[in-house]
Amino acid sequence: AASGKVPVSAFSLADLQSHARSSGTPLLNLLRDIRHAGVTSIAEAPIDVLDEAEAALDAVREAGLGLARLTVNRPAEPSARLAYIQRAAALQHALGWLPSFAPLPRSWAAASPTTGYEDVRQIALARLLADNIPSIQVDWSLYGPKLAQVALTFGADDLDAVPGRDDESEGRRRAT
Repeated sequence: AASGKVPVSAFSLADLQSHARSSGTPLLNLLRDIRHAGVTSIAEAPIDVLDEAEAALDAVREAGLGLARLTVNRPAEPSARLAYIQRAAALQHALGWLPSFAPLPRSWAAASPTTGYEDVRQIALARLLADNIPSIQVDWSLYGPKLAQVALTFGADDLDAVPGRDDESEGRRRAT
């Protein structure tokens, strides 16, 4: 209610799916309750964590909710990274309403971090192989302004989680 006319997105679909399973509540009922509480869209659907992704995304739509983006939650081997992109494209082909895909993982392994080259390669592959998804996103707060800006030249067209305030502690060129 406090948001007024501002749309509210919240939750990970994987977390909601897990909660529905553990509580014995059908996912569709849980999603309808969330919509009734004022949420207009689910914030993310991590395709590497979701069980029966197509059915879960169908439930989102049936509950009258939108989806902010498909995501990848955990880092993976190069062959699995390609599989995630193909899975995202297949989901869009089946459903036809997915607005965006963020192909870079939301977390990473400190012991084996990716390189900037691997990250922009993943963005380029997502743009080429998931060309049926309108928007390819990069998370500014996770990957930083340098990679986010370079990713725009490799096929990304949306920067997510850009800070609302300028932080010039590292110089004006690194600020928002």
